[in-house]
Amino acid sequence: AKGSDYGKLPDGKTFPPGTVFAKDSITVTSDNKMYPGAIFIMEKLEAAKNPDTADWRYVVINPDGSLAGDTTGDDSELVEYCHVCHIQKADQDYVFFVPNEFQNKP
Repeated sequence: AKGSDYGKLPDGKTFPPGTVFAKDSITVTSDNKMYPGAIFIMEKLEAAKNPDTADWRYVVINPDGSLAGDTTGDDSELVEYCHVCHIQKADQDYVFFVPNEFQNKP
């Protein structure tokens, strides 16, 4: 498998160390105004580098560019929820995939 296998990871395969996924977000207020939200980053680490998160590093960056948390560093307890949620996709190497019908494919 390789990082470009996003969305089509073969059964039983995992992403290689160094694979990085990034997801932006927006915040919508009750009066329908939109603002930039956090950026969520997953990085596949070398085997046994962080067994508590299946060797994935989760980083959240606030809209102002400040670090919200990093599972391998500062404020790790503030982003533990990332892996807690991703556990439900353990059979896909802990990665959620965008459903095919929502992917922009040539």
